[in-house]
Amino acid sequence: MLLLVPLEKKIELRRFPVITILLILINAIVFFVGQANDDKKQEEAVEYYADSGLGEIEVPLYLKYLETADGRGDSKEDKEKISYMKDGLKHNKTLVYSQGFFLSYNDNKFIDELLYKETIITREDAKYSDWKHYREVFYDKLSGSLTYGYGFISKEKRPITYITTQFLHGGVMHLVGNMVFLLFLGIAVENIFGSFRYIFFYLIGGCAATAFYSLFTSDSMIPLVGASGAIAGLMGMYAVSYGFRKINFFYNILFYFNYVKAPALIMFPLWLGNEFLQYYANEGSNVAYMAHAGGLIGGASIAAFMSLFKTGVDREYMDENVKHDNLVERMDEANTLMGQLEFDKAKRIYRQVVTDHPYHLDALKKLFTIEKHKPESLDFLSTCNKIFKVENAAQPVVEEINKIFKEYLVLTNNSAQLDTPHMIGLAIRFCNHGFLEDAERVITAAINSGHNVNNLNMAIRVFARELEDLDPSRSLHYKKMLAD
Repeated sequence: MLLLVPLEKKIELRRFPVITILLILINAIVFFVGQANDDKKQEEAVEYYADSGLGEIEVPLYLKYLETADGRGDSKEDKEKISYMKDGLKHNKTLVYSQGFFLSYNDNKFIDELLYKETIITREDAKYSDWKHYREVFYDKLSGSLTYGYGFISKEKRPITYITTQFLHGGVMHLVGNMVFLLFLGIAVENIFGSFRYIFFYLIGGCAATAFYSLFTSDSMIPLVGASGAIAGLMGMYAVSYGFRKINFFYNILFYFNYVKAPALIMFPLWLGNEFLQYYANEGSNVAYMAHAGGLIGGASIAAFMSLFKTGVDREYMDENVKHDNLVERMDEANTLMGQLEFDKAKRIYRQVVTDHPYHLDALKKLFTIEKHKPESLDFLSTCNKIFKVENAAQPVVEEINKIFKEYLVLTNNSAQLDTPHMIGLAIRFCNHGFLEDAERVITAAINSGHNVNNLNMAIRVFARELEDLDPSRSLHYKKMLAD
């Protein structure tokens, strides 16, 4: 068994996957509310089958079919059914009638001749009218459950069920497993195509999955339920959209699992090949492998079509993911070099990171550590000014910058030049987080610079306000500056 799952970024508020979350909620509501009474309704239908006389009519007909139809009766399964029905009709008719539905329902050829060709019981048969009535009532009762009423049945191919089957599930674990995959893949695909196109493509992918599945099960009366076909469509869209961009994947082969970084497109043939392999290796399985394959093909086709256009696909988002992964790799490499005391090599990587990500505080802090041994250098001054321009106002970040600021003052003996216009914002952040002494140093330097510094009055006003309770006289002194 092969499992491959792309590891996307966490949910971001600026790109919140509204439709993905909504789909998960709808699937959960449909299952826990809509399908809550499915088992009971199906049991009632089966009881009707046994008690109405429908089983009494159909079981002997099915037994006769197995014994006389060409090519039937010789397989192990047919022999077991024949033996069971013969014994039941002799000793416990009620039991065998109650099992009649389950015995024959999966036999596609028998059901086809019984219900659609009407060659098992014909219009000339004396029991035909009763049988037809019982069948209609039984079908209404069975269709009262969402599984049979709105699941996709290949033999019937009702158009609405191409959509509705995508929101039905066969059990709690079936639902949970699908929703986990939907969350992993939905975040990425929704951000690639946008919410409106995403929901449309999701449903189209699900319909493609169902249509492909029906090619392999054209006579089946078993309802197909589950979102996995539509989710496979997302997998196809993901692989083709990301193309040769390298993505982190979690994989599981039997009892072994690990992570691998590989071009997304390579995953498509692996996913598709695995579905065909599982289909032919697990004959008779309840898993709809061909629905998964159809979804993959449908989703890949949608993404390939969209790639022809320059609009409608957020390539910046996909590149952003790749850049993020590259950033992590470069930082890990530089940190390793730092640990090996290869400072010059590490410095070159950190500088490249800062070039691509100007306000990456971790890289700037590492550069500060390397360059602080030459506080008179222009590189050191440049790094410090970049650190002080970081506008993140979160308490831990401001605390980190304040520590660096204090060390900076010690290393330069309070004489180094500051990029004054950009320091005003830092002074305000220092005020807001209680670092008033350092805020005053910056404000004083700006005042003494003799330049017309933007937002200086705002910084003085904030500083004076913070001083009101601590030192009223100094607060008044700065307020008078504003008046002057």
